[in-house]
Amino acid sequence: MTDFLDTLERQLISATAAPHGQIAPGTRAARRLTPLALAAAVLLGATAVALAAAGLLTGSPVRPSGPLSPTAGAGIPAAGGSRLLAFRVADPAGGLPWGLRIVHTTRGYICLQVGRVHDGELGELGIDGAFHDDGRFHALPADVLPPAGFAIPSSCVVPGQTFTATRINVDRNATPPSGKPVAAANQRVIAFGLLGAHALSVSYDIGSRQHTTAVAPGSGAFLVVERGSKRWTGQGVMGSQGLDGSRALPNGALTAITYRLGNTVCSDSRALHAVHACPQPHIDIRQPHERNLHQPLHVTLTIRHNLIYGAQLRFTAPYAVTSGRESYEIELSTPRGCHGTGGVEIGSVDRDVARGSTIRINLPYVFANSCNRSQAISIVFTHVTLPPTSMRIGSITIREPAGSQAAPPPIRHAPPTK
Repeated sequence: MTDFLDTLERQLISATAAPHGQIAPGTRAARRLTPLALAAAVLLGATAVALAAAGLLTGSPVRPSGPLSPTAGAGIPAAGGSRLLAFRVADPAGGLPWGLRIVHTTRGYICLQVGRVHDGELGELGIDGAFHDDGRFHALPADVLPPAGFAIPSSCVVPGQTFTATRINVDRNATPPSGKPVAAANQRVIAFGLLGAHALSVSYDIGSRQHTTAVAPGSGAFLVVERGSKRWTGQGVMGSQGLDGSRALPNGALTAITYRLGNTVCSDSRALHAVHACPQPHIDIRQPHERNLHQPLHVTLTIRHNLIYGAQLRFTAPYAVTSGRESYEIELSTPRGCHGTGGVEIGSVDRDVARGSTIRINLPYVFANSCNRSQAISIVFTHVTLPPTSMRIGSITIREPAGSQAAPPPIRHAPPTK
């Protein structure tokens, strides 16, 4: 009897969630209750309602996937810098609506977070493999930044930048992918972005016809949620980003973006020779002459048993990094006749840096793609503007010492195909 009542109580709690927008696993047609079960249902139903009112159906809040720092990465939300936008987007299967939150961070980024909304809070659902499928609503606090909340790296931009992003055939729960397969009926295509103060609406085509939806005034933020589409396979991200003075282009699910530029209403469209096309912004794309400070760089190799596993690069920062607009980029280049020519950016110093401080960068398996037993390394200081500002800090060519050789990088075995 106890097992029966426990099972019935769980079913009633799930049923109580339905009016509040909880999404419960699919069930067969309701079975006829016996008089004993009906009496138990009346008794336990009142208990379930009381438990739901007490917040039992709300799960633990979402926590960051790793430590956050106000001076590194995207930073942390600035005090009073988070705002849940007023508009809501219905889910194709019903339940809690979707919403969008704008977050301003301590490193000058503007981030978008996508989630489900319950009682004025943005959050995630315990379905489709998330939160052990507990069926509860898990609030996403304002101090949790992407990738929590269904975001992607490009969902954080600096002021003046615009972007669009489309997540393809993902879960219904607004959480990062759990890795579990999701039934086609439960997949979603979600498009979102920031388009700036001049944007009016976006048009998209996921099914068989065109749809148009307005963007949030002022920010140009938008959100589209539709059922998964057979047009795309797998899970992935498509998007576009515009720098200062340029516009993000319609990409992924978007087919057009409509703007008001002065007294003119026009559109950026993926269709060739579209009517009422917006004029292309005038952007100076000339690459400015890059100054080279010829500052010395210092490298220490990590060698064990005559195998070179990496290097530590260090230099003195001639400029401060105070926000996401500035960074020190690390470039590796190969000589002519080798694997290619030119510089290849491999990363950046993603944190605030004081002028005159010593920066240390670890470069694992630094000789993995080199030839002639040498590797050229450069450090470039960049500032996100148009035209972009860059300054080559210095360059160095390192060589494998006699009697040593590059250690082979670890091989990641691909999962077996079905």
